[in-house]
Amino acid sequence: MGGSAPVFGGSDKAPQIGVSWFEANEFVCKLNAFTGKTYRLPTDAEWEFAARGGNAGKENGYRYSGSNNADDVAWYSGNSGNRSRDVGTKAANELGIYDMSGNAWEWVYDWLVSYTEGGKTDPVQLTGSGNKTRRGGSYDEPDSFACVSRRAIRSRDGAAGMGFRIALSSSLPQGMVDPCEAANPTEASCSGDRNRDCRLITEDGEVWVGGDNVLIVRPNGVAVISGFPATSGEWYTLNNRSLNIVSTSGARATKTCLLCVQQGRDDHDQ
Repeated sequence: MGGSAPVFGGSDKAPQIGVSWFEANEFVCKLNAFTGKTYRLPTDAEWEFAARGGNAGKENGYRYSGSNNADDVAWYSGNSGNRSRDVGTKAANELGIYDMSGNAWEWVYDWLVSYTEGGKTDPVQLTGSGNKTRRGGSYDEPDSFACVSRRAIRSRDGAAGMGFRIALSSSLPQGMVDPCEAANPTEASCSGDRNRDCRLITEDGEVWVGGDNVLIVRPNGVAVISGFPATSGEWYTLNNRSLNIVSTSGARATKTCLLCVQQGRDDHDQ
């Protein structure tokens, strides 16, 4: 892909972490061009079916992928030493698949929307707003995040802590956008896989990240937090708890800073 080696303390055999949903689709697009096959991100339902061990693991009903004991199958904050670990160094689940609990968060295709009551067979959530679904937990998260039932949100532009796993099929599920199209977003919109996250501010300008925890948003889209060095990029907030900045130059990293927005001030002209 022409990018850097795995980060966050991992080796060349550890998961690649720091990948946005768009970048995961870019990888799949190139892989399909090389192989002539139809690789893609798994759906939410496919991911959970595989994590639970398929039909072979159904009766076990394990909390984690292959065990009720996280230490058997998962690298998480309690045993990882705060770094990603080589894949396949914990036990596999009933399908022989490793690391579906812990080590790295994994993208799936679906938008994060609450399930409704009633039985479903291979559902694909094709519409939503703001966030896709991430699965599996991570080396720096508690073991509760590694449960096979845990579904978490993530902006499609969010890359921090994110890896991915791919699926192979004879054709794309109905309604799923081709990975090459999904990898090339156009404009900011709250829905549609061809669009950027609607919460991103896309005007030109500088975004400042500092330690004073005061965010200033100016009319032209420039965001400022009192403090030091300027970081150019587009920004969005996550549940009003953090400020995430997607760089528009150089390495396409996402910077995340804890955020406490000061209320009751008009800082537009400061």
